[in-house]
Amino acid sequence: LRVDQCAMLAAATIARRLTSDLRTIGDRLGEFGRQVKGFVLQFATFVGNVNPGNSAFVADGLKMAFAPELYSETRQRILEQSEDLRVSGRSLRFFPDKVSFEKASAKTFVTGKQEIVSASGAIKEQEVVYEMQIKIRDGMPVVSAFDYYTGAPRTLEWLAKNSARDKRD
Repeated sequence: LRVDQCAMLAAATIARRLTSDLRTIGDRLGEFGRQVKGFVLQFATFVGNVNPGNSAFVADGLKMAFAPELYSETRQRILEQSEDLRVSGRSLRFFPDKVSFEKASAKTFVTGKQEIVSASGAIKEQEVVYEMQIKIRDGMPVVSAFDYYTGAPRTLEWLAKNSARDKRD
């Protein structure tokens, strides 16, 4: 073989190998995304159904699920929300209906309907989103970023649209 033929053969071999390696990495990321979706669905359901009777259990149960730098703040938020519910006589119920994973931001969104039940039994419904980023620490999934809000998931596309709208206003 001539030098130019050897170089072309080597380039083709490297390209095939690189394509194969990238496909394997993509498959692994796809599996990670599926595992993350299951974890965040359970997590959102757990947090979304907190009430005064189970708030300490929920808050303590989340210790291993949260990155240490987030846990204290989140625990405090859960306990404060629970106290607000206790004082007002309200309760919350969360019914998830979709889990989506945005690869570009590594965010996972759990959306669904939240029912706020008043002391008199009246029900107010709203669409809510639990937004999380998950990291693997010591082989376990850990929530490394967390937010909760009403409305639509704040994907990169949503953020770009709303940032542009804010600039126009």
